Parts: sequence; C-alpha cells; structure tokens
Amino acid sequence: MKKRRIPAPNESKSVSTSDPGARARPARPAADAPAALAPDHGPSSRPRVDRADATAVSHRVFRLTYANNQPREEPKLFRCRDGIAFNEINAALSDAPDAKYSYEMAINLYPNDPRALTDGYPLFARTDVIVLTTRPPLDDKPKDGARKFIQRNHGPLENEILDVVCRKYFKYCSRRFVELTADAKALLGPSVDRERWWNLEFFENHQVPGRQGHCGMPNRRRHWAAVIKKHHVSPDQQVLPAADRTSTIAYLIRDRLPTIGCEVLVSFGMDGYCTLIWNHIVRRQHPEWIKQQGFVMAELVFNELQDVDTRPPITIAFADRIVDVKILAEAGTLA
Repeated sequence: MKKRRIPAPNESKSVSTSDPGARARPARPAADAPAALAPDHGPSSRPRVDRADATAVSHRVFRLTYANNQPREEPKLFRCRDGIAFNEINAALSDAPDAKYSYEMAINLYPNDPRALTDGYPLFARTDVIVLTTRPPLDDKPKDGARKFIQRNHGPLENEILDVVCRKYFKYCSRRFVELTADAKALLGPSVDRERWWNLEFFENHQVPGRQGHCGMPNRRRHWAAVIKKHHVSPDQQVLPAADRTSTIAYLIRDRLPTIGCEVLVSFGMDGYCTLIWNHIVRRQHPEWIKQQGFVMAELVFNELQDVDTRPPITIAFADRIVDVKILAEAGTLA
C-alpha cells in the first residue's frame, strides 16, 4: 500500500495546470500568523481599497512652527504657534484622494538657533511636505517700532524657506506691511487693480468700543484685528479702504525647496485669528490649492455678526457665516 505524503503545516498544496479539473484549496494560516492575514469571510469587515490608492504617492507631513514664548522665557518644544490652523491643513491633506499624506512630526524653530540640518533635523525625502501655518517673519525686527513680531530662527531650513522661496513672492513682509515682488504682482488676476493690492498696510491692535470701568470690552470685530488699514498705491499715494468694507488678505504658497529637495506649503493670514480663518476656508472651500504647486492671494471680506455675544468663540464655525472670499491671484509658482 502506497503511503500518502502529509504536507507541512505552512506548505501550500501545488496544483498542476495541466489538469483542468484540479481545484486550488486555500492554505490554512499558521497558528502564529497575524490576525490581519486570516481569511475574510464578510464584506462588511473587508477594508475598502480605492483604485486611486493603488497608485497614490505617499507623502510625510512635517509641521513647521515657531516658539511661542516671551523674550526672556526659555523656549519649549510643546509651546508653539498656530496649532489649530495646522490641524485644518493637515485634515485637508489627509482627505486628499489622489495622494497619501501622513503626519510625521513637528519641528519647532527656536529663536536664533542656527544649528545644522544634520543636528537634530529629520532627514527629508523629496516626497515630504513641510507645512507652515504662521506668517513667515521675513522682515520682523523688534527695533523698528512694530508692536508684534516673530523672532527668526536663522537656521538652514528657515533660511531656505524664507529667504529663497518666500522671497520670490514678498519683497517685504511683517505684521504691519506686506509688499509683493514685481514677479508676484504680475500673478494678480487680470481683473484685479494691481496697483491697489501689491503693497498693503494692516492694523496691529484689536479694536474696542468706549471704555467701561478700567478695561475695554471687546466688540464683535475682535476676530479680525489685522484688517487692511491702507493701500499703498505709490510712495506718495495712499488709499483708504471703503468705509463699508472690512477685509484682510491671506496667502498660500506651495513650492519646492531647491537645496533640501522636499516641498513646502506656507498658508497664513496677518494674525492668529485670520490665519485660522483662512486655513479653515482653504480646507472647506478650496482643498485643491494645497495639493499642487502654486501661489494664491485672497481678500477675506468680513460681514457683521448677527449676534451680540462678546464672548470668545468656542469653534471656528463662525467663519463660515461671516467671511466672503475674493480671489486676487491663483497662479503657478515662480521660477
């Protein structure tokens, strides 16, 4: 009597292709195999695989932020700026159907910390995306009279983002003034009055009504302190905004860092509230802007709130009701 060979537990039974009646039987998983490799018998538990996911490019997302501390305080890794604004952009990137974005970690740019890229920074790949949702402090100087400024890091990563990429678009950029370069000015739409929008001055303080007691009570406009104060049409001509128009400006840049190699996404308004409002609008209304290289400039027009509640908002949902967006530039990147 011929003995029958018993296959090993992990050995799959081969099937001859010459026998049309042969049927392949799935191999039984080993006892120590992970649960994820077990056969799936129900469509409800089977993960959905989109066709686009099979060819999607994978990107790591790094949040770039600035230290949020007083000048005499020691900077700390967990104290940083505009985290909620970054959450809006990160959520929009995570929802991108044609690419895979996964959050990696935050990078905190401490003041005056010019350490080398090999000293603590991640090793960036070409497919990585660095996201900055804070106004880039290209020309913030504590001694020029500005009330609000961000201390620069002066490290190689910040230098390449600000002095190489952002400088292509901004001749001057501080909390109070923003002036576009001639090349960026040319990116403004054909229907836009370019002389009116290329050089702007902004308010720096929140507006309050008449004082009550020893402190001013915030009014309903406290959420847009950085509104446009003047349009600098020329060195000798300044134009005030229309009396019935309260607005500010926001910007978005996605470009590639020429030396480091990865991409950078810079998306900001002129203060914390406007930056958060802008990135919320980008996520809800224009997520396509963050998926491709380009330059966007938009006017955010604020309408009056319908309520009289002077308490700070709990969520950013109010922006969906009171802010209208006017696109001033939506173009490709500058060489």
